[in-house]
Amino acid sequence: MVDDDAVMRHLVKTWLKGHAHCLAVNSPNQALEALNGKHWDIFFVDLNLGSHHPDGGGLSLVEAAHRLHPQAACVLMTAHGKQEEFSSAVNLGVDQILIKPFLKQTFFATLKRLQDIRQTREALKAAQILLEQQNEELQTRRLHEQKLATLAQKYLLFSLPQESIPGLKIHAASQAQDGASGDLVDVVATQRGVCLVSGDVMGKGLGAAIVSAGIKISLSQLRPLQYMASPMQVLQQLREKVTPMLKESESLLTLSLADIDTQQGLLEWVDCGAPHLLLQRACDGHILFIAGHMMPLGIATETITSCSVPVLQDDRLLLVSDGILDAWGLPLAQEAYQKIAQIMALYPMGQEAPLVNALVKQPCASTGVADDRSCIALHYTAPNPLSRAVHSKQFKAEMQVLPDIRAWVEDIVSPCLSHCEEASSVHWKQHMTLGLSETASNVIGHACQAAQTHATPIHLLVILDRHGLWLEWHYQGQAFKPAERESRTLPEPDLLAQSGYGLSIIDAVFEHVHYFTSIPHGQSIVTYKPWPQEPSIQIHPTGVTP
Repeated sequence: MVDDDAVMRHLVKTWLKGHAHCLAVNSPNQALEALNGKHWDIFFVDLNLGSHHPDGGGLSLVEAAHRLHPQAACVLMTAHGKQEEFSSAVNLGVDQILIKPFLKQTFFATLKRLQDIRQTREALKAAQILLEQQNEELQTRRLHEQKLATLAQKYLLFSLPQESIPGLKIHAASQAQDGASGDLVDVVATQRGVCLVSGDVMGKGLGAAIVSAGIKISLSQLRPLQYMASPMQVLQQLREKVTPMLKESESLLTLSLADIDTQQGLLEWVDCGAPHLLLQRACDGHILFIAGHMMPLGIATETITSCSVPVLQDDRLLLVSDGILDAWGLPLAQEAYQKIAQIMALYPMGQEAPLVNALVKQPCASTGVADDRSCIALHYTAPNPLSRAVHSKQFKAEMQVLPDIRAWVEDIVSPCLSHCEEASSVHWKQHMTLGLSETASNVIGHACQAAQTHATPIHLLVILDRHGLWLEWHYQGQAFKPAERESRTLPEPDLLAQSGYGLSIIDAVFEHVHYFTSIPHGQSIVTYKPWPQEPSIQIHPTGVTP
C-alpha cells in the first residue's frame, strides 16, 4: 500500500493482520523497491502522491507497477480527483477506485471483488490454455486426416490398371489441394475395349474420400457387368447401390462414364452433372464437348440416357474434373473449355502425358477455387474397322448448296444400298434425304444468322459402317434449342414441300441426334441412321476424302 497518510497506512495494516501480508510505504520510490523484490497480488495507490513527492504521482506508479506485476490487481485511492484522472486510471488498468475515507467493510468488500476478479482471470487463463491445447490436438488430427485422405486418393481413388489395352493409350494425372475432396478415377479393360469413370463426391477431407472409396468399391463389385453390359446398365446398377449411402452421408456424386468399343470404333457416354467429355477429331481438329443431361447421383431419379458417337483412328478423348475448370476462376464454363482447347492445341496427338500434367498443374487464378484436380487423356490408336469408310467435305453456308450436299451424300450412300431390296432401299433413302435436307437447311440458317459479313464454311463428316450412317456437322453460328421443339408426326416422303416440322423431322428420321458445342467452329450436330437391311450392307473403306 502506497499512501502518504500515516493513519490510513496504520488502519489498513491493522485490518489485514491475520489475513494477508501487507507492506505500507509512503513514497513511490519505496514502493518501486518493494515491487522489485517480491511477488504482490494487490497494490493500493494514493492518487495524489505527487503533491508531496516530486519523484512521481499515483498514476505514474500504477503504470510502473503494472509493468513489473502485470497479473496483480490495482486499487486507486483518492479523496478528490478530476474526471480525466479517473479516465487515465481506467486506461492504465486500474481495477477499482476507492473514495477516502472508507470503512473497514468497504475495504474488505473491495478485496472480495478483487479476489473474484482474480479467480475469474485465472479460470479464463486456464480455459484459454486448455483451448489452445485442444486446438493443437485438433490441428494435428486434421493434418493426419488430410494425409490419410490424400494417400487414399493417391493409391485407391486414382489407381489405374497396369496392363496395356490394345488400340488405346491412356494417361491420367491428379493433384489433391489441401487434402482430398472426393475425386475418383476408375479405368477398367473390358471385352470391348475400356470403361472410363471420373467422379467427384461433394465435400472435402477424409469423409469425402471414404464416400468416394465406397463408390469405387461399388464399381469394383460391378466389374463383371462392366465387361459385358452397356454404360446405361452399369450406371443403373451403380445408382441403386450408392444412392442409400449418398443420402445417409448427405452427399452427392457427379459422375462421368465413357465406354470405348475398339472393335466397333464407338464411344458411348453417360454423365450425371459432371464436366463435359472432350472428343478431338484427328482428321479435322474439331473438339466436341459431349455433355449429358442427368442430375448428380444421390438426387437423380430420371431415366438414364446416353449418347453415342463414332471414334476414329488417332482421335483423342479428355475427361477433366471440375477442379481444373475452376482453376481459372472464369464466370462461364464455356470460357474454361476454351482455355482447355487452347492447351490441347499445344500438345499434338501422342503427347497426352504432358497434356494431363499441364492441366492438373495449371496455376490457380486469384479468383479461382483451389480444389482437387484429375484428368484422363485417351489416345485412340486402333485402326478404323475394315467395315468403315470416312468422308469429309466443306460447303458454303448458302441455301444454294443444298442440292450439292444431297448429291454428295447420296453418291456415298448409294453403293451401300445396292444389295438391299429396292422398296426398302428407296424408302430409306427418301427418309434419309428428308432428314439430311432439314439438318442442312437448319445448319445453314443458323450459320447465316450469326455471320457478320459472310458465313464460315460448313464441314460435313460422313461415316459409314456395317450398322448404319453417321452424319457429323460442324458450323459457326447459333446453337440449336432442341428442348423447345414441338413433337410432330413425320410426313410421308412425297410431302417434302411441307414445312414447319424442323427438328421434329430430324428426330423422327434419325435414331440418334446429338447437339454439341465445339471448337473451333462453335456448334456440332451428330446424327445416326441404321441401314434398312444390316446383313446385306457392304462397306468398302476408302479413307478420309479430302
